[in-house]
Amino acid sequence: MTNKNTLLYKYNPVEGKELYSKLKMDFPIFSSTNGSKHSVELENPIHGRSICLGEIDYQNSKRWLFAKGIGWTKQFTEFLFVDKDIEYYMGLQNIEECLREWEVSESLNRYKFWKGDVLAGYEYDYLFLNGEKIPADEITYNGEQPFRPCMTYYCSRSRYRVFDVAYMTDEKRSQHLEWLIITSQSKTVKEYMEWFIDRTAYNVALLHKLGGVDDSLSSHNVTTLGEKIDFELVYVPEVPHKESSWNDNIYRRQNKEILYAFDLIIDLIAFFHVDFNWIISKDLFIKKYEEYYPNHDRESLFRKLNFKR
Repeated sequence: MTNKNTLLYKYNPVEGKELYSKLKMDFPIFSSTNGSKHSVELENPIHGRSICLGEIDYQNSKRWLFAKGIGWTKQFTEFLFVDKDIEYYMGLQNIEECLREWEVSESLNRYKFWKGDVLAGYEYDYLFLNGEKIPADEITYNGEQPFRPCMTYYCSRSRYRVFDVAYMTDEKRSQHLEWLIITSQSKTVKEYMEWFIDRTAYNVALLHKLGGVDDSLSSHNVTTLGEKIDFELVYVPEVPHKESSWNDNIYRRQNKEILYAFDLIIDLIAFFHVDFNWIISKDLFIKKYEEYYPNHDRESLFRKLNFKR
């Protein structure tokens, strides 16, 4: 594996062979420096192409380090071929999407967006596919489009995405909730839920103020501390997408993102099994959104959402 991130990334948290000392479960595809397969300790089993590599020191605090694009972490007998999203081919990530994620992440840093950070990327030299070593430059999509696979490093304050909570044991769920209450400087479960809603409303409002939109806001790519991670489907005007259609219909897509935010909050409440009224959650989200974006033009949408049960 060759480090080709000099021009792409500002910071590389794991150097060369040191990475392999951290990787402990065999996967269908993985690159190696010595021609042998390596295995990975899978700590976040819900996410098909990402792993948690442990904690790092980052910006004077502790963060959880992840690698994405390492091949499907579930033992599929057949690979998933997704015509819509080429980057999911064989559980990999295209270097173009890797670079775009970093550019979006860097752009949002300037506005204090609440999120995880994209840190670095490695372009693979070769992969292992069903035991066969294949040069990375021979990987194509549908035998036609070249596919340059890349592994992306990112970090976040919370180790878990909201969707991970659904798979926790009662004991683990309780422990993590206690940690969240402390980390968010809350005193009760209710205060933590309100804090999470505030962070969600802040991010959505800020992105809309910038003229952007998150088309993938969900419990799969937001941490339990409300941090946005995964930026493939995040649009900001400073980083236009190569497909022009992704830069259109922003207002309609922003309205959909608000509905996605409600789904995210409902998931959080449901997965933690807490008693927190989702109608109150909806009203609090709208209130906070309007505080962070007072000159918005969502009155029509909010009127339609102003119902009681």
